[in-house]
Amino acid sequence: AQALELAQDPLARAALCERVSEAKSRLQQYDEAVNFLEEATGIYDGLGDLNSWGRVIALQAPSLRFLGRASESDERCQRAYERVRETGDARVRAKLSDAIGESLCNGSDVEQALVWCERTLALAEELDDSALLASALGARSQALFTLGRHREAVMLARGMAAIADEAGDLFGSALSRTGISLYMLPDDPMATVKIAQEAVEFARKAGHRSIEITNLLNVAETALYVGLWDDSRRAFEDLHQSGLVAWHIQWMRGLEAILAAMSGDPESSRALLSEGDEAFKALGAEAEDVMLASQTTKLTTLGFIALANGDFDASFRDAYRAIELDPVGINSGAAMVIAAHAALWQRDVDGLRRVHEATLRLRGRFIVAERRACEAGIAALEGRFDDAAELYRDTIEQWRVLDNILEIGQCELDMVMLLGAERVDAFVAKEAREIF
Repeated sequence: AQALELAQDPLARAALCERVSEAKSRLQQYDEAVNFLEEATGIYDGLGDLNSWGRVIALQAPSLRFLGRASESDERCQRAYERVRETGDARVRAKLSDAIGESLCNGSDVEQALVWCERTLALAEELDDSALLASALGARSQALFTLGRHREAVMLARGMAAIADEAGDLFGSALSRTGISLYMLPDDPMATVKIAQEAVEFARKAGHRSIEITNLLNVAETALYVGLWDDSRRAFEDLHQSGLVAWHIQWMRGLEAILAAMSGDPESSRALLSEGDEAFKALGAEAEDVMLASQTTKLTTLGFIALANGDFDASFRDAYRAIELDPVGINSGAAMVIAAHAALWQRDVDGLRRVHEATLRLRGRFIVAERRACEAGIAALEGRFDDAAELYRDTIEQWRVLDNILEIGQCELDMVMLLGAERVDAFVAKEAREIF
């Protein structure tokens, strides 16, 4: 920034603008990052340097997405791609293609995202560009996960991690582990916590604050859902010492609100939710530009808080809406657990059947355990108590294998509530009481 005050030559100014922008984006100062790149694109365009202009348009994309301007990012990159398609350098086309794929895989046009990812992968192979190959694999992995092809998503994310690790690309190593941790949720949430913690360390070494914070939030959130609340509290302590952007603040306050509600403090929970919403309003993002995962995170948060507060109608409504918006998405498994408990605790067998049907779209051990819990609850509500008792015992063992302490306790609570003490082994109520 000091050098920019002295630079007179346009090309020197443009290069410095790119360097300042990179530093600003690492510090999550995305408005300034975009503004510096705007100056650089103006300089390159004025000089007729089409390749540099296109390359910088691609560089702008991540910051625009973080600002809630994903549609604008996609439109800019697609226009730039058309402009450079005939005469532009292959590497510039590849970077623009990669930016478009990443933008679309976060939105609703996931099938089209795969088309752009394929273009990028072909160009990356042609250019022998490991970083670009890893990035395109990551975008394709996310798109496949959104489409419900979770095993492929995990395989590609692991491939991305291998490429990044071999190249010594710390950012790529952090980003790939971010994907792996999220894609492990339907199978093994404890693995999600572990891998997200690894991603935090790689992001710190790389100096990428946004990826570090995202993974700290993922640790805090997943730990809440499996009962590792001390891990959540430690993550919150780290997050309070970090500079958070608006959507990070909303996310963190929502998680803190869950912990407050589940700990019996609804007043603090409401205050934390309100603080998060106010922070997000300051962002000024249009509703259609808010990522689908952010929408379902908010709905799942509201559903969990309502469950803790005993408002089962609201809990089911919000959690099931998250499932409807993204049936095979990152937050679907957690939303199913919340919706199932809400239906069960208000003796709504039809609602519970709807949740059970939703579980059939997903795979993974966590989902299998939740599906079994739904079947146990349906049996209990229909008066098939012996069947329900057997199904509950099997479900609890599945939660035990996954080391999900919270669900063990909640499942045991379900048994006592629905089957009565005479049909429940004595240790079940004792263990549930100890867990809570």
